[in-house]
Amino acid sequence: MENVILLREHVKPYQPPPGDGPIPAYLGIDVGSVSTNLVVIDENANVIHDIYLRTAGRPIEAVQKGLYEIRDLWGQRLQILGVGTTGSGRELIAEFVGADVVKDEITAHKTGAVHISTTLGDQLVDTI
Repeated sequence: MENVILLREHVKPYQPPPGDGPIPAYLGIDVGSVSTNLVVIDENANVIHDIYLRTAGRPIEAVQKGLYEIRDLWGQRLQILGVGTTGSGRELIAEFVGADVVKDEITAHKTGAVHISTTLGDQLVDTI
């Protein structure tokens, strides 16, 4: 396990730009049978806010809860430029939120693995 690199150890807490101007951002939603995860990133792929929720058989309610949390913490500060969904509930939630991109989980995992490998030292990813 000494080769395991945890990304959370490399991510600094988000520092919003000074002032109260809009922050251009993107929203990702991963709806699974067990958990629902939401993440807001800025234009440089810095994590602004992330949320882990139990789906509890109610994917729409889980997403609503996450969206309310984002709204309550960030108010009108976020300017959401695009929304993507993945996971087993991706199509349902894409319709619900008006997503711009809908990707299956394998594609999402591949994209994330490639991004992380280049972010953490140009290590080639050949297995997901």
